[in-house]
Amino acid sequence: MEEPIVQIRFTQSEVKLLINALTALKTIILPIDFEWKIPYKMLRKQLIDISHEFSEQKKLNNMKNQAEERGSMSVADEIAKAQGTFVAGCKGDDCD
Repeated sequence: MEEPIVQIRFTQSEVKLLINALTALKTIILPIDFEWKIPYKMLRKQLIDISHEFSEQKKLNNMKNQAEERGSMSVADEIAKAQGTFVAGCKGDDCD
């Protein structure tokens, strides 16, 4: 019989707390078979993957926000800005 799957919402900080708790649990040494740790190790790995997804999503959101802030800047101006040759008030060699 399959176990039901439910969706649970966590913040990135809550995921980090769960990872820390599972890391601590993983270090416990008991005089019994170590196989009891396997599900906890698997859950920890999945949470680490989720934490990486949070980071990637933040990067994408930052890139999107930066693109929106740039607005209608031309490609040539983008290249000049990236190269450090973009100067406000100048067009080509004609500067104020």
